[in-house]
Amino acid sequence: MKRWGIIACMVIVIWAISSLAQAQGEQDVYLPLIIRGGDAPPATATPESSPTATPETPPTPTFTPEPPPPTATPEPPPTASPNCHPSYPTVCLPPPPPDLNCGDIPYNNFMVLPPDPHNFDGNNNGIGCET
Repeated sequence: MKRWGIIACMVIVIWAISSLAQAQGEQDVYLPLIIRGGDAPPATATPESSPTATPETPPTPTFTPEPPPPTATPEPPPTASPNCHPSYPTVCLPPPPPDLNCGDIPYNNFMVLPPDPHNFDGNNNGIGCET
């Protein structure tokens, strides 16, 4: 029973000294003295320096945006040649005169835009010489 009393007293003393040292910021000096029996360096000595590993900073991720996919360049509208009327952009038909009829040309079902000087689009649906 006496042994437990001594151990309890030592624990209380160690706790009190470490609490006091911790409050004063000198825990590294007094606590090793108590625990190791006095072989710690004196209070004025600096602790031995041990190499500390510097934390490696992870590489900073870089964002490289993908280039946008190439866009298809739209085909330019056909340029009207001096002998082709712009009312018929998909075929080359001369402007009047003469006044042409569907039987006079080799084309069927072609695009017609106003003003349609040859009247190839009789029902005004945008398609000339429908078959």
